[in-house]
Parts: sequence; C-alpha cells; structure tokens
Amino acid sequence: MMQQIQLLNRGQRIVIFILIFGGGIALIAAIALLLLTFTLNVQPRVMAQAVADGVTVREFAQLPDDDAYPAGVTVREDGMVYTASYDTGVIYEITPDGVVSELPQTREFIGSVTGLTFGDDGLLYVFDRIVENPRSSGGLIWRFLPGDTPQEWGFIEDETGFVSPEDVLAVPGDAVYVADRGRREVWRFGADGIGTLFWRVGSNEPDAEQVRPTGLAYDRANNALIVTDSGLNRLYRVPLGGTGDAEMIYEHTRTDATPDFTGVAVGADGAFYVAALGGGVVAIRPDAEVPFETLAINFRGARDVAYHDGRLYVTNFDSASLVNPLIDPQLPFALDVIEFE
Repeated sequence: MMQQIQLLNRGQRIVIFILIFGGGIALIAAIALLLLTFTLNVQPRVMAQAVADGVTVREFAQLPDDDAYPAGVTVREDGMVYTASYDTGVIYEITPDGVVSELPQTREFIGSVTGLTFGDDGLLYVFDRIVENPRSSGGLIWRFLPGDTPQEWGFIEDETGFVSPEDVLAVPGDAVYVADRGRREVWRFGADGIGTLFWRVGSNEPDAEQVRPTGLAYDRANNALIVTDSGLNRLYRVPLGGTGDAEMIYEHTRTDATPDFTGVAVGADGAFYVAALGGGVVAIRPDAEVPFETLAINFRGARDVAYHDGRLYVTNFDSASLVNPLIDPQLPFALDVIEFE
C-alpha cells in the first residue's frame, strides 16, 4: 500500500495525508468526548443537606417523568403543592403527604413552564415560555382551575413581547406580576390580562444594566413586591399602589461563592427565603446582625421556593442537560422540603 501511495503525485499524497491525519484527530476527539461523557454521568445522585441549626431537609416527592425539570413551585391555601415541567409543560399536583398526580390537559396545552401561582380567585396562573429552549423568547400566561381546560390569558402587546420571563406572582386583591430577566423589567397584568410595565431599575442607579429581575414574592407587611436580581445577587422591595420608591434591601458581596439568586418566598417571621442555583437555599434578614444564612446545600439546582405552614418547598431543577446534551439529569426529578424545628 505504501508503494502505491508513493507512486501518486504530490497533490494526491497531500490529500491522503490530510485524510489520515484528520481521521486520527477525529478518533481521538471522539474517544475523549466519550470518556468525558462517562465521567460526567457516573456521579452519584446528590441529596440536599441542612447546614443551619434547627433546620432539616428531606426529599418530599419524586416526579414520575424523566423530563420533568421542575422550574417553579407554588402552594395552595389547603396545602396542595404544584410544580411543572420546563421541558414538557406538564403540571403536577402533590398532596401534603407527597402523592403526585398529573393535571389533565396540561401536557396537551402548555409548552414550557417557568413559574406558577394561585390567585385569590382560586385560579392557577401559569407562565408558559412555549418553547423549552432557554435561548428562546416569547410566552404567555394561562389561567384555570386545576382539572379544567387551560385558558390563554396574559400577554405583552408591544413588538418585543416577553424575552426571558422567569416568574409569575398573583398578589391578593391586586394583580398578577411577571419578572422578565431579558427585558430587565417587572410587568403587571390586570383583570383583562393585558400587561403594563410596572418596574425596572432606574438608569441612574449603579450597574442598572446588569440587574436581572428573576424571582417574585409578596411582602404583606409592607404591601410590596420582593424582587430577586440574578445578575448582581440583590433583593429589591418595590411598593405596590404607588406608595413609595423601590429600594435595594440586600446585596450579596461575598466573593467566596456566587449564589445566583432565583426564586424567593417570604416566611412567617418576615425572613426572605431565596433559592440560589449556585449556593443552595438561603435566608436573608436585611436588618439582622448576620443578614445572610445558608439553610441547606447540595440541591440539584434550587431554582424556586414556596413557603407554607412552616415548610419551605424547593425545586431540584437539574437543568444542566437542557443546555448540554452530554449531561444526564440525576433521576428521578424531585421536590425537597425544608422544615424548621
């Protein structure tokens, strides 16, 4: 074979060399990729651990599908817990004892859920990004009684529309709000389902262009929204009803960890419980001597939290495989619960 190659002209020999050399490189790259994939996917399933005094954490409910990707969580007044799939739009109903069932018709109507909330009208409001690609834009709000057919309800009618909507919150006696990280804004939706701009950080504030509103909670004591900023790891308090100016109430400046604030809930004692994708679940008490306390770590991507009756429910979003197909989620998908002694 070597003699036959030597009889070829110079150009033909160069082509053969490139094919052999390139094939060797491609083979080495394929083997390396295979080994990397194997290494990434043989790690044991991570389980959350409590690190604060007087706190316990355990798995609350396992979701039945291998594409559940629970991005949001909410709790109805009677203690029923609801979460939904970022990948398929399926909404799961979970009893206080952790028994899971699928809400009918949600798989057929809804595409990709980032947040859900109950209004004081008993309706479930669901934000649907429509397409599960994290880089996509667009979306709408559905509302319906659990078990009924979902109904399209909330829209932004300008040319831009939703860009990267992250969370939805119904405020009792008021309206429904959506945090859009891509627009760097919070929008308000009245009874007609039409959105109007509610809040964005003033352009004259430091680092305003880096602020990314992500999570929403209602601060009843101050009649205000609590807004997490995943860009700079801040908490903002935004009064409702035009009762005052928005205020930054906490900024995380520690350099030893990057929390990546996402979902937020307000506890019975006024503490702000924040899901931090990079740092577990934390409690923030802005006026305390130690304002920042880590409650639990080692979640598989804590993206949202919901507080009810002394329990803090946490989603394990486990979203790495949504952007990297070489990484498998650590099945089964699940919600955890933090309980306080």
